[in-house]
Amino acid sequence: MFNKIYFCIKKNIKDIIIFLIISILSFVFFNYELNYNIYIPGGILNINKKIKVINSFDSSGSFNLSYVSSIKATPFTKLLSYFNKNWTVEKKENIFDLNNNKSEREFSSKLFLKESIDNALISAYNYLSIDLNVLSSNIYVVYIDPFANTNLLFKDLIKEVNGVKIDSVDDYIEIVKNAKIGEVLNLLVLRNNKKVKCFIKVKKINDLKKTGIYIINDYEIDNNDINFSFDDNESGPSAGLMMSLYIIDSLIKEDITKGFKIAGTGTIDKFGNVGAIGGVKYKLDSAVKSNCDYFIVPDGKNFNELKSYIKRKHYEIKLINVSTLEDCVKMLLKL
Repeated sequence: MFNKIYFCIKKNIKDIIIFLIISILSFVFFNYELNYNIYIPGGILNINKKIKVINSFDSSGSFNLSYVSSIKATPFTKLLSYFNKNWTVEKKENIFDLNNNKSEREFSSKLFLKESIDNALISAYNYLSIDLNVLSSNIYVVYIDPFANTNLLFKDLIKEVNGVKIDSVDDYIEIVKNAKIGEVLNLLVLRNNKKVKCFIKVKKINDLKKTGIYIINDYEIDNNDINFSFDDNESGPSAGLMMSLYIIDSLIKEDITKGFKIAGTGTIDKFGNVGAIGGVKYKLDSAVKSNCDYFIVPDGKNFNELKSYIKRKHYEIKLINVSTLEDCVKMLLKL
């Protein structure tokens, strides 16, 4: 019995080895993760799916968030990318990320979205000259550069700098701006709900005064007229401008969409200034894929990138380049 089994295995050993080799190679080909990110056009999402405005006015067109999808880079998907002109492959080391730690990255991304929502609300209400009750503001440390000379930690909540209470990122920036190169600032922070004394040194980097940290505002706003509902997998600051526009369009009688299908991207601060974002061409691909009429893009490097990209791709979508919320509304009203 055992001899028969032995001779059977011996006879088929070559086939077994070939089968195992093919199985291992197939597993690697389809599952081994390469040092790349692959971006593919995602789509658009009407903002009215994410924001509900009480007693809003109707619009004939729509404002849409343009999003990007990504897939795992394996030998198989890397090979497929050569046959899909709308797939973009980027080396991971070329992609800037504030945090390498997954939990830190998730916390920062959620906080970026929260700040974006708060700024969209504040800037829209400021544009419409409507009072908004901002109850408080927390200032979180979300990134510490290796060159920073400090004992601050990720997620520290800054309360005071040099004995002065600060309520916004702008307060901190102003203090750094007025400090001397080499000056050490004394900070009071909340760390795990405990007060901790910290320090940070002001340095000169590229002719600018910097301390090497990235901080974010987290506002507490008393507002029941506008409700936001984002999913757990949605994050980041790039929806700020489009949210501001949707809020304004919902609260005024005049329809600023003019019946058009409008997508776009760009950060917004509480003063209505529009900021650049990364991966703008992927978001344009999504807008084109969804047959949008216009794509709103931050002026400057984002706009310049898309001008050449549109020519290369032979896209017919029209760009609206803006630097402030006020300018954007004016341009839309002229469509």
